[in-house]
Amino acid sequence: SPTPDSDFSLSYIGSLLSGRNPLTLWKVLSELIEEQPGFKEKFKLKLIGVVSREVHDTIKDHDLGDYTTIVPYVDHHEARMYQKKSQVLLLLEINRKEIKGIIPGKLFEYMEAGRPILAIGPDEWEAGQIVRETNTGAYFGYDESAALKAQILEWYKLYEQDKLQVQAASIGAYQRKALTEKLAEELRWA
Repeated sequence: SPTPDSDFSLSYIGSLLSGRNPLTLWKVLSELIEEQPGFKEKFKLKLIGVVSREVHDTIKDHDLGDYTTIVPYVDHHEARMYQKKSQVLLLLEINRKEIKGIIPGKLFEYMEAGRPILAIGPDEWEAGQIVRETNTGAYFGYDESAALKAQILEWYKLYEQDKLQVQAASIGAYQRKALTEKLAEELRWA
């Protein structure tokens, strides 16, 4: 497995369209840059895929432009490398309850990459619950900014000690179950 980035990188791989714009996350990251000593020297936001103009503007509005790298197009092999090297992987979904049953195919790739997943999505989001149950990361609703901030800070402190890793539980069972049950009916690539 490739060596993780030397920066404290948070990466989103895929199209980041306006509906998935996580305002809470941008707010929390700009606060951590202001408040947490050393954070701004280490932090990098990597968006690998198409990013909407609105997301772009919001990132600038939160003074995150200098910390952000956007790579508009990569092939699947490169995308997998970004997944494996990132310190934290972002899994973002639109904050609408009719989406709560949708599991992005990317979730299973993220799980295989073995880096902590930061999932932000609607309440009772099934993908977020899988992240929690498999211990592959953390899941927050769109309004949970204090808990989200505490989680990023905890991961940042582990990263500083070179100890940020995933102790996953039973991913295999989920993947088999997901492939057999969900593929046919509700697995949608996002």
